[in-house]
Amino acid sequence: MKLPNIVKETRERVIARDKRTCQYCGKDKLYKQQLNLDHIHPESEGGLFTESNLLVACKQCNHRKGKKPIGSYILHRLAQIERERETLLALQTKTPNIC
Repeated sequence: MKLPNIVKETRERVIARDKRTCQYCGKDKLYKQQLNLDHIHPESEGGLFTESNLLVACKQCNHRKGKKPIGSYILHRLAQIERERETLLALQTKTPNIC
């Protein structure tokens, strides 16, 4: 399906603005097949396809976020990252140094 020019131009400007980098996890240099444009304010709640309402997300992050509001998704991700950090720290203290 061919995208209307305005949609294509908006998409290209958002991708350039975000430097092909997922705005959630920081994965960069995403290829076209690896990235999605995510609506900050979801379409299902009246969000528009405008540059100010779009950001680049890798497919994995966009899928994880789903239709959650961006604020609750970011809080969820921060909590997840903190749990992962705590697990790594616990593993480091249990692992003897081998020199």
